[in-house]
Amino acid sequence: MPKTFQIVARRDLSQIGSAKPVLVEIGVPRRRRLGEWACPYRIAGLDSSRIRYCFGFDAVQALQIVNQAIWHDLKPYGEKLSWLGEPGDTGFFLHFPSALGLKFARHVESVIDREVRKEYLRLKRAHTRLKRRSQSR
Repeated sequence: MPKTFQIVARRDLSQIGSAKPVLVEIGVPRRRRLGEWACPYRIAGLDSSRIRYCFGFDAVQALQIVNQAIWHDLKPYGEKLSWLGEPGDTGFFLHFPSALGLKFARHVESVIDREVRKEYLRLKRAHTRLKRRSQSR
């Protein structure tokens, strides 16, 4: 595999309590001889800055798997990293595996949708209460 790669996306993260930046770079997926796609990525500023690869049936799947791999690689650093000033938030999230079947995927999606809706309604009620309090003063 090459020592360099063409970067398609990058993200700068901060380390809480350190001036040392963490740079996440994602490369352009490339088709390999056997037909699968390889997508390079690198996380510089932590333990290792070597280029790693994720593989997929097509370029999109390789990119999706790279996002999951980056989430996994950053997870041990927990609250020590920050993106946009939010401790613990790197902007990379856990994705559930589609290999467990479409029925399971739809079930997980409905659970996520339900929880997001519950949180939205909770925040909306809290905002309405605060608005009423400030208007009554």
